[in-house]
Amino acid sequence: MEVRRLLLFAFCGLLLQVFSLVSCTQIAVIITGQLRLRNAAHLRQLQKVLTGADVFICGPKISPNAHSMINLTKVVAFSLDDPDVSLFPNVSNVNRLIQWARLSQCHSLLEEHVSQQAVQYDVVVKLRTDEMLHTDRLMDFLSRSQIEENTLYCLTDWGFYGKPKTMRVISQMYTESLRTYVSVQTEYVPLDYGSLLQSDLMAANFWWLRFPDEYISLGDLRKAHKESNKFRRLISTCKQSIVRSFAAQSGSRLKKSIRRSFLKLQRAKANSTSVTLAPFAVDPGTPYYSSEKSLALHLNVNGIVAKYSTIFGTLYRDRKQFPLGLPGIG
Repeated sequence: MEVRRLLLFAFCGLLLQVFSLVSCTQIAVIITGQLRLRNAAHLRQLQKVLTGADVFICGPKISPNAHSMINLTKVVAFSLDDPDVSLFPNVSNVNRLIQWARLSQCHSLLEEHVSQQAVQYDVVVKLRTDEMLHTDRLMDFLSRSQIEENTLYCLTDWGFYGKPKTMRVISQMYTESLRTYVSVQTEYVPLDYGSLLQSDLMAANFWWLRFPDEYISLGDLRKAHKESNKFRRLISTCKQSIVRSFAAQSGSRLKKSIRRSFLKLQRAKANSTSVTLAPFAVDPGTPYYSSEKSLALHLNVNGIVAKYSTIFGTLYRDRKQFPLGLPGIG
């Protein structure tokens, strides 16, 4: 009888800890991009997902869905000011820089709110409206999740979350892209291979980085890329436990090559002859800006580990055909 009473007390204590965790989790959500919405039901689903979170929105002025988005639950701050494109460099695919400009802009709104209201967030999430999410409520999912420092939980540049300190580093992507990443798309940049080995390669397309061709082969990168294509298919067709396991194990050939030459790779100099799968402009005078490659590089040079989170799904295939406005909403 005494044993049962002790077990009951222990169980109740565990429940109290769980409920305390749920009630104390403060979540900030940053939404950027073109604010694409399929229909009114899509908006209502998004409202449910964001229940309990503080929302910060930065989107284009011309988006007909802007006012619908602003009417979401607990929108703390928003901006529909377009980035200053005069600062953008002359590169192919330059429009990919806009998302990072808006992220920087939206994160500034968040930090201003934190400073003025003395609020502290446990986790900051960046979402886009046209990505499928494997949860009904962010609050429920994140309250059950272990979120580590210096770790970004992501699916490439589509969606990601982390501790406030980590997300502050990610918000600097725009500045660092203008300063560095645009100019080094075709050069080898010394990497933190320890951080790379700890990461899920599927989370941030690390095989698009440049690697010294003396130690890493094009075959290593092609194998990882092939696995990533399978990974994208698994996301929408398999149980999330299977997807999570696949993400953790993928890229084993590339990681094996890294471990085999780890010390030599660590000593590799900038501008070493290198190999990559990342796309780049045919015209050498007009570099190609790859957003996904730049994110992988930004994570790595800052020593941030990337992990895939089962909350993130693929983008809606028909997202570009979503109606421009939502009748009756706004």
